[in-house]
Amino acid sequence: MHSLFDLIYDHQRLSARERSGETLCLADQGLLLGLGQLLRGERAEARGALASPHVRVPGNVRIAVAGAFHVAHVKHVSGSGLEARMRVSPALGASVLVEVEDPVSDVRYAFPAVVSGSTHGITRLTFNGAPTRGKLAEGTRRWRAATLPVQHAQVPAPLRPSIPAPAA
Repeated sequence: MHSLFDLIYDHQRLSARERSGETLCLADQGLLLGLGQLLRGERAEARGALASPHVRVPGNVRIAVAGAFHVAHVKHVSGSGLEARMRVSPALGASVLVEVEDPVSDVRYAFPAVVSGSTHGITRLTFNGAPTRGKLAEGTRRWRAATLPVQHAQVPAPLRPSIPAPAA
């Protein structure tokens, strides 16, 4: 089963291909459209928060800014970006790299992004390039504090019909 960040990875990968002028096959076009609808996070300007649908993902990610890594606490995430509390808020328009580790699958995601806003200590990052995803080798997790509790769907075990015991 796919995690939330697998879905965001596929959405950003296909979006980057489309922005580069590549013609997507019908299956990829359908997937991009479906993921865009599923992961859309629209800003409700009057409330100053992401409107439905959005996902609250409490946890930390690493953000590379000008060659240095900073830990950020994620507040909201959608297919187009995320909002996070950072100790160091990069300048508006700065290019950053958001790294997310999935401790369950030992997968690391990297999403190029740009700083699109900052209010009340929350930095808004908009994904804007082709992401990468790689399997981590045993013991290569860089920083335990920078992992998100990525939840995977659990497939319930099929129910077994009970057979009554023979009458004695």
